Amino acid sequence: MTAKERNDYFYVCALIEYIARETLNHRGDIVKAIGEEGIKKLLHDAEMDHCLSFEQVSDKISEFNTDLYYQNPDYLEWSYRDGKLLD
Repeated sequence: MTAKERNDYFYVCALIEYIARETLNHRGDIVKAIGEEGIKKLLHDAEMDHCLSFEQVSDKISEFNTDLYYQNPDYLEWSYRDGKLLD
């Protein structure tokens, strides 16, 4: 593994850690949400994304509603029945 590859892997791992802390999720959940293809894309784009802040990069990839992980199962069921998130 070259120094550039190690640097790219470190960057992607640090980005996943940042997203996990910001969204209050486990790192494994973030990796599952991004998916294998998403991780490959992050590694491919890592050299260009190094100049951006984590906030800018994470905005592109963390567009899922993490609050749903912590909701009451009844809330999720009734949201599903109504076809939308309840207030």
